[in-house]
Amino acid sequence: MAVTVIARDAGALAKAEKIENFYGIAEPVTGGELHRRGIEGAKRLGVKLIEEQVVSLTFDEHFKPMVKTDKKVYTADVILLAMGAARKSIYIKGLKEFEGKGVSYCAVCDAFFYRNKDVAVLGDGEYALHEALTLADTCQSVTILSNGVKPTVDIPEYINVVTKKSDFY
Repeated sequence: MAVTVIARDAGALAKAEKIENFYGIAEPVTGGELHRRGIEGAKRLGVKLIEEQVVSLTFDEHFKPMVKTDKKVYTADVILLAMGAARKSIYIKGLKEFEGKGVSYCAVCDAFFYRNKDVAVLGDGEYALHEALTLADTCQSVTILSNGVKPTVDIPEYINVVTKKSDFY
């Protein structure tokens, strides 16, 4: 089987400061290092890597799948989509400097680092609730900060909610 991976970059993984819970990796590594090792391993096994931005998927006249990138069109017998998710970003002065040093974007990935600590989640919807519920199992307390917006989901009583509008974001 010939395998080709078309990817623009490492995505959110590249921003991870430290990953300690990845099977087969004994020591902590950065997301960038984990990505590099994964790419090296895939290439060693014969995977072809194309660094381009996928812009659409379609079929040719014989219903063969086609992938259009920002540079070229590729055909394949099978296409597996592993797109990740785009993150909505907000502006908070100094936020970038604290990414990986207390600011995280993945509760499942990073809850362990916040064991028995008080944490806050920014948001007002399903995703914020999901992250808060994930953190609630590990952290001492969880507060959802909704920046003046009433949450659009029912929040359990054991999760605090602050709806006061902030000047910071």
